[in-house]
Amino acid sequence: MIFVERKPTEGREQPVSDGMTIGREGCDVNLIDQEVSRRHAAIRSANASFAIEDLGSTNGTFVNDERITGVRVLAHGDTVRLGNTVWTVQAAEVTAAQPAAAAAAPAPAAGRRGDVDAPPEVAPSAIRRVLPPPAPGQAPQFSPPAARSGGSAATRVEATIVCMVIIAAVAVALIVYFATY
Repeated sequence: MIFVERKPTEGREQPVSDGMTIGREGCDVNLIDQEVSRRHAAIRSANASFAIEDLGSTNGTFVNDERITGVRVLAHGDTVRLGNTVWTVQAAEVTAAQPAAAAAAPAPAAGRRGDVDAPPEVAPSAIRRVLPPPAPGQAPQFSPPAARSGGSAATRVEATIVCMVIIAAVAVALIVYFATY
């Protein structure tokens, strides 16, 4: 079974596999869509077919324009929508290893959704630099910032004098302006 994308990029194909997770980051299929939760949905094998399960997403998972709450078996021609991403299900030979595995799976642990692991404690970010952890037995690499010469601009005498002159000039200009009108 494959998903054939209709929106936002028509025609792109996404193969489906048992246990596959779909979300915005850290999943098997990462969608660049702000309407999709980090860990939005998961694919399960079910009776020689595949099913989709919503993992407690904020905006929901829709099959044929109906919001699903549990596991929903997918058939050829079904429409799956996650946020602004829309896929059509296209049937193929199903090679699920254990179709009954989804029914025999244990209940998720408290505080977890589905079988998706919690996000890592430290995740890379485009905004802040994340250093890799040190090797076992080694101290983290750290170098103090270079010493600044002359202190900050706010504490230097020259900057203070220039600021005082500007303030005095503005005060005199205001007095002259209001005195003449």
